Amino acid sequence: MATHFGWIRRLAFGLFVASALVFSTGSLATNVQFVGSVAYSYVGNTAVLTANRVENFTSGGTSGTLHMELWAFPAPYNGTAQTGYKLAVHSLGQLPGGFAFTGISSGTIPFTYPPNGTWALAMILSEFDNGPFNGGFSVRDYVNFSSPLVVGPPASGQLSLTPSVNFGNVTVGTSSVAMPIVVTNIGGTTVTITSVTLTNSVDFVGTHNCSALAPGASCNGTVTFLPHTTGTLTGNVVVTSNGVGSPQFIPLSGVGVTGAGTALAIEYYHAAFDHYFVTAIADEIMKLDNGTFVGWARTNQSFKVNPNPQALLAAVCRFFSTSFAPKSSHFYTPDAPECLIVKANPNWLFEAVVFYMTKADTAGNCPAGTQPVYRLYNNGQGFAPNHRYTTSLVVRAQMIGQGWGPEGYGPIGVIMCAPL
Repeated sequence: MATHFGWIRRLAFGLFVASALVFSTGSLATNVQFVGSVAYSYVGNTAVLTANRVENFTSGGTSGTLHMELWAFPAPYNGTAQTGYKLAVHSLGQLPGGFAFTGISSGTIPFTYPPNGTWALAMILSEFDNGPFNGGFSVRDYVNFSSPLVVGPPASGQLSLTPSVNFGNVTVGTSSVAMPIVVTNIGGTTVTITSVTLTNSVDFVGTHNCSALAPGASCNGTVTFLPHTTGTLTGNVVVTSNGVGSPQFIPLSGVGVTGAGTALAIEYYHAAFDHYFVTAIADEIMKLDNGTFVGWARTNQSFKVNPNPQALLAAVCRFFSTSFAPKSSHFYTPDAPECLIVKANPNWLFEAVVFYMTKADTAGNCPAGTQPVYRLYNNGQGFAPNHRYTTSLVVRAQMIGQGWGPEGYGPIGVIMCAPL
């Protein structure tokens, strides 16, 4: 049995048919996404599709019928028009806003092989919106898998590439740290690499030492992100060779930010720990996204923070605890007296002042131009403390329903105020 796990997520909105993908812009009916790990396994003509969590982040209403669909593509799926083959499908049903399916397993379902060749596999989360393709189902989220599916005779020469590189937030006009890429010959004969190029040479710069690779040999390179504008920026490293499946791709992504005004605090979830973590530190975001910090995946929740001190803003202290290892946890507070109290607690290590925020008044009200950030506590569930910070009343209500308690100012528990 072959089992493969994926953690790389990109949002995509489009429509596809059973054998050839036809990408088309459509209205987003709901905001449903994979959270945590996604995997598949197959034996013969049967497969099992699994996912840690599928969550509907919409504030109200109920989704259409949701499907998990395993697809094969010539190159990693990137949300644009690509020819592909649907290999297996599992129906999840409908999901109300603010709720989630957890511990998903399809059980044994039919599995159809694509034609002979080397294929990049992706798990598609689709929703029925009565569109013109794929039986009325449209793409809502997807996960690319790093291991290719090889159908037919074993490849005589075949390359394995670094699956993807995500740089997180980088200030426009500055350079990120150089990220490594690795190309390995996993076939039985020498593979000659004729070119390594970038599809976006405006925002990304690369180097490499690749030429001919004997079986088992590797070559290396680096990619650096230099955003020229704000927003999410993408590209690909394209490796062309005489190996099977050429050309092959390494997807690249990063977010250009201004840095002078506000930064974005990104939230992550660790399924095994059932813990949440939020950070606005670019290096941490990069390592969480590229898997250096194992087990974490974006929840698609975020809020703005002020990275630099300003008049009338409170310094936000961050603490870290290893007393509950391996379920370590972080804690944030803009309240100076609370910061002093936690500093005196031997279970918590003061790390730094990480950003600056407006404080709510004692009734939990935030001034104009800001929005409340709610702090919730898990009441020690799982024998380790964890806090979640969110600007969403829907997320707040969901966590209260799971036994978490509100913390902060006022009856609803506002801990600080985020820029709009």
